[in-house]
Amino acid sequence: MRQLPAQEARGPESPWVEGAVAVGASTGGPRALAEFLRTLGPIGVPIFIVQHLPASFVPSFTSQLARSTRRDCRLGEDGLEPRPDVVYVAPGDHHMRVVRGRSAPRLRLTREPPVHHCRPAVDPLFASAAQVYGARLIAVVLTGMGQDGLAGAREIVRQGGQVLAQDRASSVVWGMPGAVTKDGLVAYTGSPRALAEWIRARARRRLVPCPS
Repeated sequence: MRQLPAQEARGPESPWVEGAVAVGASTGGPRALAEFLRTLGPIGVPIFIVQHLPASFVPSFTSQLARSTRRDCRLGEDGLEPRPDVVYVAPGDHHMRVVRGRSAPRLRLTREPPVHHCRPAVDPLFASAAQVYGARLIAVVLTGMGQDGLAGAREIVRQGGQVLAQDRASSVVWGMPGAVTKDGLVAYTGSPRALAEWIRARARRRLVPCPS
């Protein structure tokens, strides 16, 4: 596991509130996500989530997540401008991407082919958010089977952002978090609670750590 130094992001001066958190999860994800979001608290940036679920389950999952975490959790909508501390869940049978808008980032929903047999998939979210937020993006890979999120995590690191992963001990399946960890992309591993606390500590400093 690489420990990356904390320093101010390169580029034009701008506060951490212009960043984002992107999360990918699959098997065991609903419980991990609830623990993560309850611990995270307000951090002043939007939070994007891809959870592998059958399409018909996603609306009820989003509502349940809102109730259990007492957070503003919504299904992502095409063209929507993300707001700080709102949780956007990728809707069923659509990939959810983040794109540059005229004055602010926007969500883009597509029906492109499945990735890793999944739609939504984590890779399109991670890769697109990396292009928009650069070093001010933190991605979190939670429990799940397979390698969805690996290619997107590589792009995040290339753009100066950081990737966190759930540890093996707390994961139901250590496939997705294991893939990014074994690839040397991860700045920090831990339980969902520990990952949230790590992000909260950076948010208080108003900085996103990035590689030197």
